[in-house]
Amino acid sequence: LGKKITVVEINSAEELDDFLSTIPENVDALFFLHSIFIASNAEKITAVAHKKKIPTAAAIALSESGVLVSFSPRLYDLGKQASRLAYNILMGEAAESTPAEVANYFLGININEATKMGFVIADDILMQADYIIHD
Repeated sequence: LGKKITVVEINSAEELDDFLSTIPENVDALFFLHSIFIASNAEKITAVAHKKKIPTAAAIALSESGVLVSFSPRLYDLGKQASRLAYNILMGEAAESTPAEVANYFLGININEATKMGFVIADDILMQADYIIHD
């Protein structure tokens, strides 16, 4: 596709501030991998990205923090799934007979942020979204 992926590892507030102040002009998008540090700084990151009109995407559900697109399990759903499995085992189901499960992934799109940044999300993409953040 002619795109270059640059990986930046950020482990401190100072490194984050340095990165945010030096984002090159030719960056097409920012994608966040899951980490507690990134999640706790999502609003700070998205504020800078929005100011620079850089779309954001995340591997964690951060649409309500200003991330334009996220694709991930939702923590609430993961908790329900884990509690159901734990309940079954605590009620006597043998752990080895409990089938393995994977988490469900959900596509989230924040229309509010797309509109603020001047992006139009195509209808065929919106129809695939599991949830849409809008006014």
